[in-house]
Amino acid sequence: MKILSVKSFFEKVNFSEALLMKCYYKEKQQKFVLEAILVNFSLPKSHREFHKLVFKNINDYKLEKGANKLFSLDPFSYKTLDYSGHIYIYTMKLIDLDKIEIYLGSSHGCFEFTFDSLFHSKRIGLGKSYTNEITKYFDVKTGEEFDFYNPFLPE
Repeated sequence: MKILSVKSFFEKVNFSEALLMKCYYKEKQQKFVLEAILVNFSLPKSHREFHKLVFKNINDYKLEKGANKLFSLDPFSYKTLDYSGHIYIYTMKLIDLDKIEIYLGSSHGCFEFTFDSLFHSKRIGLGKSYTNEITKYFDVKTGEEFDFYNPFLPE
């Protein structure tokens, strides 16, 4: 869904402390995609709130690398599945109506860019444990099973 009021959207949806699942920048397409799991204490314990943001017509893309020498964000792509440990979004804030800063903490760095449109998708997943190591996720609305690491497939 296209977000008509970016300012209003970020006033209502707080990405602070969200678990970053993936993000990537497609330079030729001028597109930045971010997927995260937001903290929502109003949901039952076994539910997760997955969000996907697609920023279009990106300009002035910058990545400020963090202090952690063992970990370095690729300037164009990150997926939780490819790394051990987790990265959380400390803050996501509008600097202007068309400029955003996504701060991942001093260890992991910061993305900043301008954009002219934003699209948002959301799904609530119910996690069901089958063994100590296997948990499957199902869309609360449709009952459809989905991959925890790729909840918005196909791209």
